[in-house]
Amino acid sequence: MTRLLLFFYTIKIFIGSLHTTEIHLITKLELKGKSGIYGFLCRTTNKLYIGSSVQLFTCFNEHLKGFRSNTILQNAINKYNL
Repeated sequence: MTRLLLFFYTIKIFIGSLHTTEIHLITKLELKGKSGIYGFLCRTTNKLYIGSSVQLFTCFNEHLKGFRSNTILQNAINKYNL
């Protein structure tokens, strides 16, 4: 778990305080046309949501907008922000 937290901390440093629009653009460039496993870590509660998709960008975008998203994950995004 410690290694996983260090990994997410590194991502936090990379993303920093980017605006949601900037995060959307970066993820579109990096994830479009790719499939894989992804995770969202709530740093406030240390809860981890793991999912998979054949279209990572579409899935990430749906989570951000709340379309067909996991309700627990969506509630955490709404409460604690991205």
